[in-house]
Amino acid sequence: LLFGYDSIRPLNHLKEGLALSRKIKDNYQIAVYYYWRGSFLARTSHYERSLPYLDTALLFFNKHAEEYKEDKKLQEYVRLTKANLLNEYATAYMGLYQYEKAISSYLQGAEQWLGASPNYKKRDEAIGITYGNIAGSYRQIGQFENALKYCYMSVPYRLRDGNKEFLARIYMEISVNYTALHNLDSSRVYLQKALPLVDELDQPLLNTNFYLQKPLLLPSSWG
Repeated sequence: LLFGYDSIRPLNHLKEGLALSRKIKDNYQIAVYYYWRGSFLARTSHYERSLPYLDTALLFFNKHAEEYKEDKKLQEYVRLTKANLLNEYATAYMGLYQYEKAISSYLQGAEQWLGASPNYKKRDEAIGITYGNIAGSYRQIGQFENALKYCYMSVPYRLRDGNKEFLARIYMEISVNYTALHNLDSSRVYLQKALPLVDELDQPLLNTNFYLQKPLLLPSSWG
C-alpha cells in the first residue's frame, strides 16, 4: 500500500506504529518505521530527505541487534534486513548522482547476503539483483568493463534463482555493455540468449526493452 496511489493512510499507520513502538521501547519496530519512511522517500525521488530516515533506521537496527547479540538466528535476520536497507541508500545516492557511494552501498549489501546460508530464501535472487544494480551503476558512469564484470557475476545467481525475467534482463544488460564497447559480435550472442526467454514470458515492458536492441540481430547491422 505504501507505494500505491494512496500513500497517506499507510503513512499514518506507520506513524501510529512508531508511537506504539516508542511507548514499549521496541527498537526493531522503530527501525522498521524509519526504514519504510526512508524507502518511500527514496523511491518517490525525495533522495536527500530519505537519508536521515535511513540513518536512523540503521541506528535502531544496530540497537536491536545489540539487545539480542546471543541470538544467532535473529542476528542473521537483522543483518539481511540491513542489507536491504543498504539498497535503499544506493537508490538515494543514485538519484543524487553520487554513483561511487551508490556502488559502495550495493557492495556492502551484497557482502551481507554472501554471508548468508546458501539455503536462505531469496539469497540468490538478492545477490543477483545487487550485482545487476552495480553493473547498471557502472554503465551510467561509462565504466563498461566494470559493468560487464558485475553482469557476469550476476548470471550464476540468476540461473540458480530460476527467475527467467531477471535472467533475460541481465543478458540484455550484457549486450548493451558490449555494444557500448563496440563488440557487436558478443552483443549479439547475449541478445540471442535473451530472445527465447523474452518470447516465452511475453511481458510488454520486457518486450519493449528487447525490441529496442533487436536491430543488432539483423544482418544489415553486421558490417
